[in-house]
Amino acid sequence: DTIAAIMMNLDQRKIEKFRGSELFPKELESKLTYDNLREVLMEYLNDDEEALDYAQSMSTKVLKNCYENNKKSMHYEFIKIWHDSGKKQWIELELFLRKRPETGDVIAIGYLKDIDERVREKARLEEMTHQDQMTGLYHHEYTMNAIKNYLRGEGREGIHALMMIDLDDFKKINDTYGHIIGDKVIVEMAKRLKILFRKTDIIGRFGGDEFVVLMKNVGTMERIEMKAEQLREQLLLEVESDEGPLRFTSCIGISICEDADKTYREMIEEADREMYKMKKSGKNNYSICGKDC
Repeated sequence: DTIAAIMMNLDQRKIEKFRGSELFPKELESKLTYDNLREVLMEYLNDDEEALDYAQSMSTKVLKNCYENNKKSMHYEFIKIWHDSGKKQWIELELFLRKRPETGDVIAIGYLKDIDERVREKARLEEMTHQDQMTGLYHHEYTMNAIKNYLRGEGREGIHALMMIDLDDFKKINDTYGHIIGDKVIVEMAKRLKILFRKTDIIGRFGGDEFVVLMKNVGTMERIEMKAEQLREQLLLEVESDEGPLRFTSCIGISICEDADKTYREMIEEADREMYKMKKSGKNNYSICGKDC
């Protein structure tokens, strides 16, 4: 996984060893010297401003001061974008400082490593801890915290819609047709929610047949109404069973906030109230609670 390795004598100001793999550009390797090492490294890191700042700070004086202050290792992770393919790749820059016993010279040993697979696997595992196992959506606790954090932070400005979605007569479905059919319906609902909403929206399963979606920056009431009707139509589900196709519907309650005029608790209570209003008035419908509801 090593892209390049280098050994430098900081006191003698020279590169003692350099080994580049096929991933390190030959044109950069051919012009590499001690004096232009940082420039070559910056050329390699040209897509990451923080990495450039880090590379620029690694002067001989800085590195020797690090050693004298007992800071003998350091590392930095960054994303490099390959211009020819547009591929994004996680890279680690790692540096170790040692003193050569026989001469007292400070030696710096550096590595550029491809850590892309490791970082992505870690992110995948972290994502799994946030997920509901059956549907792949966020689970209750993560959904709740994600919405709270968004409303308190980035979402303090703009219009957002919180939707609470509940399958009609879910207990009757399980009691009549069994949990296998019930699970099929839940999984199908989750698939349609993923398709219908943006990746930037927060979509979670609160448990059982109850789902919550926060639509960020919805813009206008007309857009909310259009999405609600689209959602109602998409949740007219049909699932195959031994008795033939079974059809199911859902109720949707919606709360709107603008420029942080409502808390998470207020929105979830409003959406829940509107949803149960639809349960009592015929089901298979939605209701929106705006500013004055």
